[in-house]
Amino acid sequence: MMTRILGIDFGTRRIGVAVSNEDHTLAFPYSVVDALKDPVSEIRAICEKENISRIVIGIPHGLQGGDTAMTKQAMQFAGSLAVIGKPVECVNEFFSSKAVERGPTPKEKVDAAAAALILQSYLERVPDVIE
Repeated sequence: MMTRILGIDFGTRRIGVAVSNEDHTLAFPYSVVDALKDPVSEIRAICEKENISRIVIGIPHGLQGGDTAMTKQAMQFAGSLAVIGKPVECVNEFFSSKAVERGPTPKEKVDAAAAALILQSYLERVPDVIE
């Protein structure tokens, strides 16, 4: 059975989620998860529903490449995803939300679109991740 890859744009209030196609070539905005409720359970449910084999989470770094408070929070969240039982890969996320905000994306969909941008970038760099 073909699998999909899940992309995450972490935020302290909203978490953008994107899902790849089964060929792992295209990323699509999927949903926005409320970070203040039970985001790990909601992401687990998405993983089960969409047959997810791997999770890719964007980790923000400072302008000079160093860690920030948000970097540490995103890394902690990435660690909490281990309970889902899927490999979790952290990738550098550089202003994905800001890039999406500049376009025509409606405000309520910015986080999911940013997750799709993170995931698409990953899919293009690692084209042979078909499970």
